[in-house]
Amino acid sequence: MTIETQDDIIGLKPIGQIVSSVLQRMLDTAEPGMTTLDLDLIGERLLAEYGARSAPQLTYGLPGSTCI
Repeated sequence: MTIETQDDIIGLKPIGQIVSSVLQRMLDTAEPGMTTLDLDLIGERLLAEYGARSAPQLTYGLPGSTCI
């Protein structure tokens, strides 16, 4: 996304807060022996809890939700 206006910045703040929260919660959940798929699925579930969807999946068709 190209940020062109102050409204763009204002619009990005809520999703930035969601992403920050999801990343922190993923970090808190990570354990030795966990696979990146395990962690990605947790991230996908957490995003869904917020009603958010993965932009890299939607835009580029990436297989994971969190670009691990």
